[in-house]
Amino acid sequence: MNRYLFSLFVRIFIAISGFFVFIVSANLYGPEGRGLIAYGTSLVSMFSLFFSFNLGRAFLFEKTKNKKGIDEKLKEYISLNLLLIILTILSVLTFGLLSSIKDILSANYLILFLIIVPYYLWSVNGTVIFATLNLSYKQELIILSTRIVLVLFLLYELLAPSKIEFFTLIYGLILGSGALCEMLFLANPFKKITVFLNPVAIVGHVKNSFWSHIDYISFHTFPLILILISGRYLGLKEVGRLNFAIQLVNFIFLFSFVASIRVKSFVAGKGSFFHNEIIKKLFLGTMLLSVGCVALVFIGLRSELYYKNFQLFGDVHTLFIIFSLAIPGYMIYQFLYPISIENDVIKQSALLNALSLFCFLIFALITVPIWQSLSVCLIFSAFYLSSMVIQLFLNKRIFT
Repeated sequence: MNRYLFSLFVRIFIAISGFFVFIVSANLYGPEGRGLIAYGTSLVSMFSLFFSFNLGRAFLFEKTKNKKGIDEKLKEYISLNLLLIILTILSVLTFGLLSSIKDILSANYLILFLIIVPYYLWSVNGTVIFATLNLSYKQELIILSTRIVLVLFLLYELLAPSKIEFFTLIYGLILGSGALCEMLFLANPFKKITVFLNPVAIVGHVKNSFWSHIDYISFHTFPLILILISGRYLGLKEVGRLNFAIQLVNFIFLFSFVASIRVKSFVAGKGSFFHNEIIKKLFLGTMLLSVGCVALVFIGLRSELYYKNFQLFGDVHTLFIIFSLAIPGYMIYQFLYPISIENDVIKQSALLNALSLFCFLIFALITVPIWQSLSVCLIFSAFYLSSMVIQLFLNKRIFT
């Protein structure tokens, strides 16, 4: 229980520091500057999700099927993550310079955002790998240290504001360095990390993670692509307003994410079947906590304090309420995707989520130019609710 509370504290601290990033950047650079940061990080995050190949889930899968030789597998996975970071950087750079993205994001800004690639890619794989090895506590100590440095930087920015270029540079360096520290911690027992991997091993790892990866990117890239679509049709200022509301919802999402770490540990250990009652209680507690936070945030968005400090962003309470309808879908997905791997229904989950992603993106391209921000909010929530229906259909056992 103490470890869970510490994990919850660290994740809340992540959310608070992330929101502090928003507050400082919004205060210094306004809605348009915040929109630029949201647009750049969404682009980098989207590519990082795609090229992560969800190796964390593949590692979890291998651990559940075969617990022998896991140290050698870990060595291969760390090496492969480093190679994927380089591949992601090259891909983002090529896409950014050759596509219409350059009309919104200049080459100078694009290069600055590349620094944060290690953080986004390792965020996909690292948490699951640490949880699979029952080392989440160690990872959270590194994360906490990194976030403390980030908060100190933000306090310095409030006292001595800098240009948005410098802000983006240091922000990326802090988070990127933290991700590399996590990888170094896992690599520490090994004398060396192999740079040139056996092609057969690479194909095997990617094969193990293929359907899990399709499922993951279908679920997680949607809001990022939606932000990129918003930037094209609504402009960076409106992206900044939408990002304000999304950041608040992301804060509440973290409760589900923290709880899912325990579910991953159960799956990697004896299996979810032996922890059914704990999972049900964890789900109920997370749900009640999330509902309470939605109410508190809504009250805060209607207060004088909000209008005094964020007048440029206008009324965002309506956007927040519509976005918050996505919380049940996100929560159920986080709880059930490890069990989908365990029950070997991840392929069905991947196909259904990919179909949902395709349909909602087509709908977004048609409706965002017409209904603008309202369309973004409704589509965002509807997508997550569709994921909820998919997961409940595939994993009915956990609720019986």
